[in-house]
Amino acid sequence: MCREFNPVKFDAEEWVCIAKGAGMKYIVFVPKHHDGFSLWDTKATDFNIMNTPYAKECIQTMVKIAGRNGNYLLDMAPKPDGSVEDPQIKLFSQIGDWMKAFGESIYQTQGGPYLPIKGEFASTRKEN
Repeated sequence: MCREFNPVKFDAEEWVCIAKGAGMKYIVFVPKHHDGFSLWDTKATDFNIMNTPYAKECIQTMVKIAGRNGNYLLDMAPKPDGSVEDPQIKLFSQIGDWMKAFGESIYQTQGGPYLPIKGEFASTRKEN
């Protein structure tokens, strides 16, 4: 991964705008890949972003951009060059359209009074 990872097209502003447009409320940024690759300059291992052609920290940029625009859930897999593919952008736009129409129905909900039955349905409730 270190030899291939070069997110020169990484654009935190774009990522946050895509998420915001999709009606998302939080960003979950995974700074350590399942194989142990770290997206920050760590002394614990050389298997980190500083030993890639990119050699720059991504986390602080995401924190600054997200903090300025609010907290949004972003669950996408950018390419190794940091760009986001058009099909993902289109999907997030469609999610945003749905969230604008129905988002209130899922925000601040809790598990409902009925337990899920064999994965067929589940209930939620709000305090109102």
